Amino acid sequence: MATNVARPLPPGTFFGRTTSLHRCGAVLSEVRHDRARICEEHVHEAAYFSLLLDGRYRETSGAVTVDYRPFTIAFHPPLTSHHDEMGAATRVFMIELGDEWLETIASYGDQIRELQQVHGEDATWLAVRLHQEYLRGDAASDLTIESLLFELCGSAAKHGARVDIAVPSWLASVELEVDNAPERRFDLRALAATAGVHPTHLARTFRRFHGRSLGDYVTGLRIQRACRALTATDDTLAAIATDTGFTDQAHFTRTFREIVGTTPARYRRAHRGSENGSATLP
Repeated sequence: MATNVARPLPPGTFFGRTTSLHRCGAVLSEVRHDRARICEEHVHEAAYFSLLLDGRYRETSGAVTVDYRPFTIAFHPPLTSHHDEMGAATRVFMIELGDEWLETIASYGDQIRELQQVHGEDATWLAVRLHQEYLRGDAASDLTIESLLFELCGSAAKHGARVDIAVPSWLASVELEVDNAPERRFDLRALAATAGVHPTHLARTFRRFHGRSLGDYVTGLRIQRACRALTATDDTLAAIATDTGFTDQAHFTRTFREIVGTTPARYRRAHRGSENGSATLP
């Protein structure tokens, strides 16, 4: 619902203390309100999802009201006029979508036309996972962000394509391509084009049969290869980081610690004396 009540707020601009990460044609922002306040009628240029992390607030657009509790998520089409009643100590995660993501929604199904709470757990946990990437800052994975956004956009499209019940034959070709060279910088749209499916359908189907996003899957493969290199070679940590697809040694170390629970150096020392020379991943 478009309105002329105020000049539209550009991406990354919200009432409250805001920090943002610009990646993959989207703007991921965390907004904090330390005290209760009322935000008068306003509009945002971009379409966006809002996920309440802490606190409570109520948002109204025309006849639609969303009463947020922690982990409530709602979708706002671009230029949606609304006003907010914010509680104290409120923290919200905003996912603003560039034009390419609106085109993705439109190509996958009928776009939502007004403020709407997104029900079901999938959208919530996709947004929570995106927030985890946001917290990683410059170390965030573009492929993970991209694949999560494709899935999330599917939740904002009415009557989207069905999710396969049986494993589709095209999925094996995607798996083979990433399994053979996980160190590559993959483009989800290109993978989908090769498989002959819509990118959103690829992202959602991959999660259905693997239990995680394509980006997380590729990161796991990279860590698996790194574990093998740590136990079987004398390569430096910097070389292993480059060979397995990480941007640098610091990025590699942070990701390795998050997944394995220890640093690459400690992992190497602990496993060098093992009988089989192989690693057991968590």
